[in-house]
Amino acid sequence: LQIDAAQGASFDCKAAKTHVEHLIFAGPSLSKLDDQVKELYDKIQAETAGRDGEIGEWRDPVAKEQTQWRTTMRDRCSDAACLKSAYVDRIAAMKKNWAEALGPAGK
Repeated sequence: LQIDAAQGASFDCKAAKTHVEHLIFAGPSLSKLDDQVKELYDKIQAETAGRDGEIGEWRDPVAKEQTQWRTTMRDRCSDAACLKSAYVDRIAAMKKNWAEALGPAGK
């Protein structure tokens, strides 16, 4: 039985370009952690992104935070152990920092 790894991460395996992206597809545990981050991200974004009522500017605070995490934490990893740690820490931080947006079911 072979599982298509493309279904296990938040992006298509064929689109993997960086060393980190290839590591995510190397094992199912990293792919599942990537899925968990994506699921939390989508829930938070659905609750927090939108147009500012006063100035009409688009606000998406979790997107900015996610980009910063990817560039300063995830993408600096050189091995699977580092990536696992980065994902576990990110999931914990998202659940803590965005608890209000996630609601009781998001914990």
